Amino acid sequence: MKTDEKLRKLKPCFNKTDLMWLFWLASEGEERDEVDELLDIMMNSELSKDYSKAIFLEPPNPKTCFGDYHFGNVIYPGKPYCTFGLRENEWIKHVLITGMSEVDPIGWTVMGSD
Repeated sequence: MKTDEKLRKLKPCFNKTDLMWLFWLASEGEERDEVDELLDIMMNSELSKDYSKAIFLEPPNPKTCFGDYHFGNVIYPGKPYCTFGLRENEWIKHVLITGMSEVDPIGWTVMGSD
């Protein structure tokens, strides 16, 4: 994994990634290798990232997760990251309402059935 990808994954749970990126850009050779090793250690401790067991996708921007109707929280990595909800205009894209087309359990006939 490249250094910039590691920093993107760490950004939600570690607030000094911008400073580490600048340090990496200013360094050369062995210093860059040391930064990469440090990032690997941080990813393992902060994200509990075990490459053989889990896939961690980058979390969404908190602004895009907020909605009028709260459904829960985005968890990253194992901790609440931001709230998640739908906006009024998103309901039609994400919710499916289904119903019976014949006779319901009470015995009423639904309109349109033969």
